[in-house]
Amino acid sequence: MQLGGIAMQRGDLDGCLNYNKLAIEGRPMFAPAWGNIGFVHLQQGEVNQAAKALERAVKLDPNFIQALATLGSVYLMENDPERCLTVCKRAVEQEPKFGPAWNQMAIAHLQLEQHAEAVEAIDKALETGFEVHEKLLEEINQYR
Repeated sequence: MQLGGIAMQRGDLDGCLNYNKLAIEGRPMFAPAWGNIGFVHLQQGEVNQAAKALERAVKLDPNFIQALATLGSVYLMENDPERCLTVCKRAVEQEPKFGPAWNQMAIAHLQLEQHAEAVEAIDKALETGFEVHEKLLEEINQYR
């Protein structure tokens, strides 16, 4: 699994994927490997594969904050903002200063036309030091 992390740092997504697949062959209940597999699939545009791996990671470890937020991204890509909100709320309940989850929640609220909630979520993302994409910030700022 650490080899997978090294491969990811080097930009070798295929290597990361392969090392994490090897990790789950030896430890099929190892949530971080499933989370990494999901992340790689998402980076490669394989949304369905990403969802399956991330859902498995979260099932194995319901407190896996990074997997919850990444799964929120998957649900946004699947045009399911309600599910995004559900998993990202779980993430911020565990770690209120986890900016990526707040960012995803802001996007989901925008999709649902819940503008006040989007403003609140993006403000919380910014408070954590998370770098919000400028276009998203511009879109949300129009509702202040």
